[in-house]
Amino acid sequence: MIKEERAHTIENLCALTKALFCEVEIGNVLDGEVYFDDISCEQAARLAVRTQKLYERCSELECQKKMEAISDAMCRRDRQRMRVSQRGKIHVFELLADLDEYLLLMQNGEVLCRYTEMLSWRDLIQSIGEEIPVSAMYVISDLAAGESERLNFTWSVVVRQNNEALNAILRRGISEHHMHLWPSVPYFQVSWLNLMNKPLEGVYMKRLLEIDRKEWSLQQKTYFSKEKFFVEPYTASRADSLVTLCRQAALIRAYLCSRLNGFLPERGPKDGGSKEDSGSWKDEGGFGTSWTLGWVKRLLKYPENIHINSDQIQNQILTLQNGTQEMDYMLRMSRYQQIKGQREYALFGGERLFLYSVIRDIYLTYPSLCREEHNLFYAYLLIMIKLRTKLVQVDQRTGFDNFQRVQDRKGYFLEDARSKEQIARLAIREPLKHTEYLREMEVRIAPRDTAERIRNDIQTLENAGRQDREFWLPGEDSVDAVPEPLKKRYYYVLHFIKRQDEGLERIKKSREEGSRLFYTECRHARYRKKVERTARAICLFRERYAELACRVGGIDACSQEIGCRPEVFASVFRGLGEHICLQEELGEQVLLPRLRKTYHVGEDFLDMADGLRAIDEAIRFLGLDCGDRLGHALALCLDPYEWYQVKNMQISLPVQDYIDNVAWLYHAIQRYHIPQQDQAVHFLEKEFGYYFNRVYISNMEEKELDYIMNAAEGFYKNDYEAKQYHRHRCDFSIDLYCRAWMLRGDDPALYREGYFKPIQIPVDSWERHRLNEVCPQDAGIRYIPECSLLYYFYHYSEAVKYAGTEIVNITVNQDYIAAVKAAQHRMQFDIARHGLAVESNPTSNAKISTFREYSKHPIIALYNRGLVHSTEELRRCAQVNVSINTDDSGVFFTSLESEYAVMARALEEVVDANGEPQFCKWEIYEWLDQIRRMGNEQGFVR
Repeated sequence: MIKEERAHTIENLCALTKALFCEVEIGNVLDGEVYFDDISCEQAARLAVRTQKLYERCSELECQKKMEAISDAMCRRDRQRMRVSQRGKIHVFELLADLDEYLLLMQNGEVLCRYTEMLSWRDLIQSIGEEIPVSAMYVISDLAAGESERLNFTWSVVVRQNNEALNAILRRGISEHHMHLWPSVPYFQVSWLNLMNKPLEGVYMKRLLEIDRKEWSLQQKTYFSKEKFFVEPYTASRADSLVTLCRQAALIRAYLCSRLNGFLPERGPKDGGSKEDSGSWKDEGGFGTSWTLGWVKRLLKYPENIHINSDQIQNQILTLQNGTQEMDYMLRMSRYQQIKGQREYALFGGERLFLYSVIRDIYLTYPSLCREEHNLFYAYLLIMIKLRTKLVQVDQRTGFDNFQRVQDRKGYFLEDARSKEQIARLAIREPLKHTEYLREMEVRIAPRDTAERIRNDIQTLENAGRQDREFWLPGEDSVDAVPEPLKKRYYYVLHFIKRQDEGLERIKKSREEGSRLFYTECRHARYRKKVERTARAICLFRERYAELACRVGGIDACSQEIGCRPEVFASVFRGLGEHICLQEELGEQVLLPRLRKTYHVGEDFLDMADGLRAIDEAIRFLGLDCGDRLGHALALCLDPYEWYQVKNMQISLPVQDYIDNVAWLYHAIQRYHIPQQDQAVHFLEKEFGYYFNRVYISNMEEKELDYIMNAAEGFYKNDYEAKQYHRHRCDFSIDLYCRAWMLRGDDPALYREGYFKPIQIPVDSWERHRLNEVCPQDAGIRYIPECSLLYYFYHYSEAVKYAGTEIVNITVNQDYIAAVKAAQHRMQFDIARHGLAVESNPTSNAKISTFREYSKHPIIALYNRGLVHSTEELRRCAQVNVSINTDDSGVFFTSLESEYAVMARALEEVVDANGEPQFCKWEIYEWLDQIRRMGNEQGFVR
């Protein structure tokens, strides 16, 4: 019972802390209507019931009793700490202190997370970040130890946990093989420093307005009145606009920093003090005379005054900076010391000092700041957390589009060269130097369209670590250390950014306007050209800059995959994967290592069959081979029954995609010889016939078909390979459609006339790779009239493409789901046989996909050796090569060690039908150790 009571207490404390830091109205705090130390249980209950999932089934009265229990517990604990809390009231920072003592501990001068509370800690910091609770924990520890002043503020961005058994496994060596460079750094912290130090920066204000406008459009309320919809208009001058809030935060920070450093008196005449004790900045520090508490409160109360006096606020900040070259003026005021090996974190020392100093002052019996000033600090934290929610993914909405909306903002407030330099250092140096057992790190960057630009981008990142010395890396199976340069522990992967088809948008727009386009182009025509230009630039980069090119290990394509199929990158991936580059070095020919391939696929999809089809297409069309990888590939391991259940057994997608999915699933049943699928086959044939007629048959004219086949017969007259091609009345079946689908790895330009026109004499290697020599295995498919015609209409018929954009709502039945499940299972074994690896990213997957609990992460469906012991279960699992990675650690606020830890802790809490642990702890650790080993073997550079 004690264990359960502790768990429930932590759960309630976390929920209330998130409510009081994320949901309290900032304006109410600034107006003095809400004070951090005087929140009634009734207020807290109303807020928690409305915002916290934990209390969604509680009445307001029930929730109030829970808040009173928390208040009473705080009173009991305060008596032990010689404090006095008000019964029936919530003190925000004492609440934080209580929660910190449950979740964190101090060990060897470092704050660590208690491993047993890892999941609760992750849930908390996803909402409010780590800086506030960690700073508070250092305050609590220092006060308990009688420390008068802290000089070190260079702790890690993501705290470690205290499970030494798990840490010992990780210290054997781990590798990061799925990390996008810019989203994987603490960009919010740097962004916040820029906003607090440059509240008038024009570019930053423009970005804030852009975020504000988009968020407003998502949250605005529509009211129905007199048969019309009235939408509340957007205004940038609102009291809760991000521009106003950030300038208010900058004002509060500058004022409180000055008070803490003795530049301002405690009270001025306008605040109730005497003239003699009013003082001024000018008297003591060369500042202006207006910065009193009363003046600051008036500016905060009336947002228009913030804008009127914004120049003065910026001037005072410049005065605080006093010509220093530091990014943060608090760094000039502090006397902090750096811990050896953690110089990269010194940038955050000023903000951490500020948080630490005010929180410490709040906890002191005789504080330097008054209650109103402490409440301003509470408002400051609320503003910081509010902006954080716009830059770091914290909401519970599923789908890649929600993630992308946040991820795209990563560089909004990092426009200056100084910030970019700091980010470049944090991106690579920080994880490698701070984690000596990080064996290998794969850094993914987007290549630009010329060899010189690619070279400059990589050279900039290389220069960021030029001053580094060599570090020792422990051997995996030996205690002996092996000297390795820092440079050898990371390499680059160039990833293309997927784009939606602009051509389809133009067709839809023209049709809606009642006009037609009189030119035809294939799907993604313009983007395909751009991708090819970039690919040619990569080849030139390899040929001209061999030394830097050796630092590039592979290629990838990422971003939103819905609406951008693997076929778009087919010829480019095949060409780059087989690009051979010989360089002269010391009189000898040196062969550059070939570019390996990975591909983001099966992460987000509108139908699970669609996700599986995308994985199959990536393998068939991109030429993925043994040693290559699939990014995420959730469609390969999520339970189809659970996925469709979450979607209420309905899917909504473009009819063209549904036709493709139906045909692919039909083909998978035939290809894998899946038994007992007669009902599913009948259903698929019926669905295909109906929707195929709507999209294709109704938009095909017999005259056009005859004309194309007549032209093809003339072209193939002397072609022996095409001797079976002949004009006839076409009979389009689902089998022929499946064969036509196999041609999508070919360049559409080869079918521009409606039939296959092979390149007679390839001009260069790119021409040769326009034809997929692997799929289809039967090259004769290209000379079947129905197949080439279907491929032609798929790409070049405006009518077919427009008809295919119609969105259909489909109710899936059990036969369909069973067929998807069977095809998925066979594909798992196919991928294992191919020697392909899957890059798993626990937090990223849990945020983007349909599951939210780490214990439900489907990685176990791909690899379960060590977790289960039944021969039957082991044989049913394909035992795919998998790894654990972070994806975008800055967006999801995580680290590689944390990803291993949350998976371990989540599996420890899984229970069977009898309530007993389903997995033994040592089994979980051995399973993770094997995944760690597989991750170390997935590198592209050897």
